[in-house]
Amino acid sequence: MKAMVLQFYQKSVPVFRYHANADIQALRRKVNELKYDFMFRKRWRRIVSIDLGSEVAIFKYSDGTKLYLEVVIGARGDVNGDAADIQSIR
Repeated sequence: MKAMVLQFYQKSVPVFRYHANADIQALRRKVNELKYDFMFRKRWRRIVSIDLGSEVAIFKYSDGTKLYLEVVIGARGDVNGDAADIQSIR
């Protein structure tokens, strides 16, 4: 499995695709939506790797914890993505 790299705020993180329909561009858009969220940027420093499935990204932290983030844009009918998922990481 070939790892891709997601670069955000001067840190590069390897992204492993675990599904044929996994979309790295959707992940980049979702992370870009969170660029003004201070808590996400603070946690971004501790991310070791990202596992990307068809609809979800699993962020693995250095202490072993995981964050599940839905990356499908408009999955619940929102035009701008899911605002509820942005709030769930706090």
